[in-house]
Amino acid sequence: MPSSTPKTKGGDSDEGRILASLNDLAAASLELVHDAILLIEATSGALIEANPAARRLLGSGSGGPGAASSNPAAPADPAVLSALLAQLPPLSQLRQQPMGRAVALWTAADPGLPVELTYRLQGLESDSGSLDVLLLVLHQPQPPLGSPPAVQLQHLNDLLNEAERQSHIGSWEHVHATDALVCSREARRIWGLEDSGDEPLRFASLLARLDPDDQTRLLHAYERAIQIGDPFQVDYHLQLPHGPRRTLRQQGETDYAANGEPLHTVGTLQDITEINALQDQLEQAAYTDPLTGLPNKAASLRHLEQLLKGRPYNQCIGLINLDLDSFQSINDSFGPEAGNHLLSAMAMWLRNRLEPDDWIARLGSDEFLVIRGNGTNSLGDAVALAKELQQSLIQTAQLAPLLPVQPSACFGVSTCPEHGIDPHLLLQAANTALMEAKRRGRNQLHPYSTSLSTRIREQLDLEMQLSHAVERQQLRLVYQPQVDGEGRLIGAEALVRWFKTPATCVPPDQFIPLAERSGQIHAIGAWVVEEACRQLRQWDLQGLRLPLLAVNVSGVQLEPQDPPLEAALAAALARHAIPPQRIELEITETALISNPQQARQQLQQLAHQGFRLAIDDFGTGFSSLETLHALALNKLKIDRCFINALETDLTDQVIVRATLSMARELGLETLAEGVETAQQWQLLKQLGCSSFQGYFFDRPLTAEAFAQRLLEPLTPSAQTA
Repeated sequence: MPSSTPKTKGGDSDEGRILASLNDLAAASLELVHDAILLIEATSGALIEANPAARRLLGSGSGGPGAASSNPAAPADPAVLSALLAQLPPLSQLRQQPMGRAVALWTAADPGLPVELTYRLQGLESDSGSLDVLLLVLHQPQPPLGSPPAVQLQHLNDLLNEAERQSHIGSWEHVHATDALVCSREARRIWGLEDSGDEPLRFASLLARLDPDDQTRLLHAYERAIQIGDPFQVDYHLQLPHGPRRTLRQQGETDYAANGEPLHTVGTLQDITEINALQDQLEQAAYTDPLTGLPNKAASLRHLEQLLKGRPYNQCIGLINLDLDSFQSINDSFGPEAGNHLLSAMAMWLRNRLEPDDWIARLGSDEFLVIRGNGTNSLGDAVALAKELQQSLIQTAQLAPLLPVQPSACFGVSTCPEHGIDPHLLLQAANTALMEAKRRGRNQLHPYSTSLSTRIREQLDLEMQLSHAVERQQLRLVYQPQVDGEGRLIGAEALVRWFKTPATCVPPDQFIPLAERSGQIHAIGAWVVEEACRQLRQWDLQGLRLPLLAVNVSGVQLEPQDPPLEAALAAALARHAIPPQRIELEITETALISNPQQARQQLQQLAHQGFRLAIDDFGTGFSSLETLHALALNKLKIDRCFINALETDLTDQVIVRATLSMARELGLETLAEGVETAQQWQLLKQLGCSSFQGYFFDRPLTAEAFAQRLLEPLTPSAQTA
């Protein structure tokens, strides 16, 4: 490269000769460098200096990168140089960030391979002023064609080192005859040996840097792999002198001489500290409930599997599955934040009540699991623990201070080995017992039994068959007459029956609760309304006028649905030209109590549309006067349990008399259900009841039989009474 260093005073002196020699040596070094180096005047873009590699890369003409010029000293093509400089940031930005890297992209008219470049802007001061000089180093993607094998080999070595640097995986070789350990640059960095230069390493000296446990782990895996001829992989720890403790993964494979002696072991080395940390985070997310910090269901199954594997044959393991009562109502009434607060408080309460080695998990929603592996000798012990928790929860003051409610829970219990030795089966058994406890009401506890599973399977089978009842046309409506004090027919109640087979009728008290729990009550209820309106219209066309038809509405049907209940009712009435005033909707007190605000809004909307409303089974649900007053009710139906012993039980007479008096004060009609004798009818009339229903007047009738009944508006029983 031509020298641009100015001659110094006294150039013929020893100092001048030394300086000139150093200058020539620097120029000669630049000629040996494979990368292209350019000095450019930053303001004008004029080329100051370029080494031979740069002149070959930017040679005159349109060869583009890699095209060799016949004259290495020929000046660079100005168009190519301009295209190269166009890839750099503007001068103002270079002065802010004088160092950086870029990729030079050649124009379509001068195609070639992309060239990666490193740049630096340097300000120089001289007698004539300041000068901005741009130093560019261009890294060719591959050696030029015809490069010597040593250059090609060095290029491949550079690529390998760069690949290892980017992947953070180093390579190593152990020469068994000399114990020499040959490491790549990245392997030295991972082992913390960057400052060791090219000094020879020994496998034994590497072992000496590890803790005793890690030495044993690495040496055992290594020697065993060499003995049996298999690849090996081992994870161990390394404490760097000035850094954190790292986790390394070393693996390798050995080749052998003809006599079986090991020659070389070649392998890789990877720092997996961050990978392990990420795996720990993923495991934390996969096996932990984020709200309570408790383990989740997946973690519980894994824990239970470990317990079962290490369990002595005579050890009992108890599982308690518990579920908060009416948690959804708490969420609906106070909001999800209050519900989350209750769940967190419940998790803390369980941890404080149980032993440190008891397993506590949140399985989902408001469902928790307790597993006790020590101190449980039988199912009785597990049930005793569940009862203790049940009573303690009721007696706990202010479990969740922000909620004006005292939560309770239902409990299901299973044990190993009595109920199995499979984690999934044991958890399912506890859940089955919990479902039975919830079926029985609030604050219930039930242990698992095989008979319970049989009944549950029967229930599931019945539920599956019920889901096809509408489409298979297995449902029927029957109609029970309602009469006034003179025995005249004033209405009827439509009652649904399910004929699973033509000869098998499933009782309503079996399939209606099942339909409510499964949500099938929506489809069944819609069918009942449609069929009742159709039948009412058919009687009208036959000239058989029924003033009022009562239809039962489940509390589940008052929950939000699509379409809403009032819309479905209005559509059915419109299809059959029935005015809403001829339909009386009966709702039980239980539905009003379980979700009073929602039921009140729905019933008020239905009353506004013209439907008559009646409270069914009155006296069994303890509804408040405030609730009765707020609803636009038309009728109270007194439950049959107060009618059965009315002639002999003075308490029932007092209750009925008080109910009738209250209804009169509220302006409500009354109807007594379950009237079976003339004496009950006469006594109810004396107490002031206005309408009646029961076997004394007639059993529920088919549509055809009821049509005959409409021809005789006076009940036969009343005619003979």
